[in-house]
Amino acid sequence: MCGICGIFNFNGSNANRDTVVDMNNRMIHRGPDDDGYYFEGEIGLGMRRLSIIDLEKGRQPISNEDGRYTVIQNGEIYNYTELKNDLVKRGHSLKTNSDTETIVHLFEEKGVDCVAELNGMFAIAIWDNAKKELFLFRDRMGVKPLFYAVTAESFLFSSDLSSLTGGLKTKNDINYNAFLSYIGMSYVSYPETIFKNINKLEPGYFLKISAAYKVEKKRYWDVNDFATQKSLSIEEYKEQTLAALRDSIRIQLRSDVPVGTFLSGGIDSSAIVALLSEQIDQPVRTFSAGFENGLNELPYARIVANKFKTNHTELTISGNELPSILPEIIDKMDEPVSDNSIIPTFMLSKLAIENGIKVILNGTGGDELFGGYDRYLPQNQPWKMINSLSLNMRKLGGSLFKYKDFNKGTQIANPELYFASSISGVNFAIARSLFKNEKDYQSLISNVIAGYKKFVPYSYKDTNKSRLMYCDLKDYLVNDVLALLDKMAMAVSLEGRVPLLDHRVVEMCFRIPDSIKFKNGTLKWLLKNTLKDILPPEIHNLPKAGFAGPTWFWVNNLLKDSMRKCLVNNPITFFKENLNISVLKEALDNAKLTRLYSETLFSLYIFSLWYKRHVDGEEIVI
Repeated sequence: MCGICGIFNFNGSNANRDTVVDMNNRMIHRGPDDDGYYFEGEIGLGMRRLSIIDLEKGRQPISNEDGRYTVIQNGEIYNYTELKNDLVKRGHSLKTNSDTETIVHLFEEKGVDCVAELNGMFAIAIWDNAKKELFLFRDRMGVKPLFYAVTAESFLFSSDLSSLTGGLKTKNDINYNAFLSYIGMSYVSYPETIFKNINKLEPGYFLKISAAYKVEKKRYWDVNDFATQKSLSIEEYKEQTLAALRDSIRIQLRSDVPVGTFLSGGIDSSAIVALLSEQIDQPVRTFSAGFENGLNELPYARIVANKFKTNHTELTISGNELPSILPEIIDKMDEPVSDNSIIPTFMLSKLAIENGIKVILNGTGGDELFGGYDRYLPQNQPWKMINSLSLNMRKLGGSLFKYKDFNKGTQIANPELYFASSISGVNFAIARSLFKNEKDYQSLISNVIAGYKKFVPYSYKDTNKSRLMYCDLKDYLVNDVLALLDKMAMAVSLEGRVPLLDHRVVEMCFRIPDSIKFKNGTLKWLLKNTLKDILPPEIHNLPKAGFAGPTWFWVNNLLKDSMRKCLVNNPITFFKENLNISVLKEALDNAKLTRLYSETLFSLYIFSLWYKRHVDGEEIVI
């Protein structure tokens, strides 16, 4: 686990060492244990290392026997032991026991096709010194990030957006379309970033960059085959599921440092704890959080911890910690994400580090793979909810936000908009009056719908739930859930692993018929029944809760003065130029409106803090 960066000059001039070193140092939190560099004419590569496997010898960059190919990697290749054994049998000479060294020898044999052999989470850069070509790969599910930019003279890349902007050494303008997407969804979807002319590499893709100013992008993997497998019995489906989960956990346990788990008390994280406890001969280290004035699943986490006799540590979040931890969070948040799970994820990550843990497993992905969201149920799918949509809009109220005004010029009965709004970060009522330019509001609506339709390109009357799950898997999971996990865990130099997102598990899940996943109209029916005799009975019937904090309480109480200062009294120039500050003032002055629009106000607040730190260069004080 680490961070990688580099510069490839198209004009043949030598890569600037100072620039690469500066880019590398800007992400020291991703790898505080070591750094490494490779410079050869027009190419310069840098990496920060968080030592997890082969602590003594696993330094990067690593080259093959004759030095033609050189690799740097952010992430982990979980099946490296099997790959190394096969490579040695075929005559390769490996000097380390690190997972990274297997990559360069596989590439030597198979070129870009080597990525099919890798089971892991990764962003990989490989330099071919003979052909003067650079290759970049991002893992299938998008667990690890990879940013890049192309200028007239150079190609630059990094695991961290702030590192990349430092390397560009130019003024970084906000990508306004990406800002609208952020307001609409609480994150920026790939391939865009919050800055103009900087992109994210999509999951399951690779780039080939040649000295002839040529950048090629190709997809190497996707869950694009929705055909179900040959029908199996219920017991066979359960056996298949359990075997896949056990093997994923088995290989993701590989580490030369202590491993722990996040335990929410829900079925996904409980499954990880249960199956992990089968495979180790010592108590599992578990970490849980609950909220004052909000969701608190700590009692259920304790039930699981007691059942499997874990070494359990708890954290209760009051919200009083926000003034001290938000500056830390914003400092390491290279791109804004306003999902309020950033708070507990960061605090649990710190707790794990303080207790000597360097690698954490968690249950991310279970809802998207096994069907955990209410929107997957037939009665909640968009075409069934249109009649209730107008009624809900009438309840949004407020002197400034009239239903009639909101409805003007929008497709209120658009099923795609309804579905998209169910996973959106914006309250569309306040958004209608927020922008100075009416076209911005229309663009926001279009962006939300386009984000939904990009991954669900079929009639909204299609009832295949797996298509909706695919949309979540490709967009919300990658750009929100996995992005915030990576940012918040790496902020404290903690490696986060996601066993449910082993690509073999993903492929298996998308071959299982909806009739099995949702048997009897029950969310996660297959997963729950697979684990029925393993998990405590109290866990099976818990409603979907998530890992969200009580935003409404934080906004209406603990953060209100700070938000008034940021959004009304001293707003950033970007907001003054584009937003109606009077709308924010009224929303903050009226307690009912503050609570109603708390998620949107929180998104704007996070963006404002992020902008001050990463664009204006100010220190953040709450």
